[in-house]
Amino acid sequence: MSRVGVHGASLARGVRKTWDDTNQPSFTPVIDYVTGARSPGALIQANAKSSGVNHTVAIDGQVTKNVLLNVTSRQGYVRGGGNAVIGATSGNLSNFAPSYAPANQASLTLRHHLPD
Repeated sequence: MSRVGVHGASLARGVRKTWDDTNQPSFTPVIDYVTGARSPGALIQANAKSSGVNHTVAIDGQVTKNVLLNVTSRQGYVRGGGNAVIGATSGNLSNFAPSYAPANQASLTLRHHLPD
């Protein structure tokens, strides 16, 4: 029987789905230009829904007793949202879409023993 894979190697992976629902209420200020007084005006709702997937894949390989090689790739989901703009109406709110933050990494770990 033969071995499948590389001796001392491991694979790890993870996946997560994330859902977001953001609601940001704000009031459009009403300014009395004669007195300079401000008072709350109409209620404006900034709503944003988004979802995304985070994932990680890592491979470790024990090359020798004193050398470990690691390669990792990951992507993180960053939610979207909304910014209420002063003077805005519900039709022209500033919404922004979700984004992803990718990262890749490779490392080599060496073990060295100092003499006594």
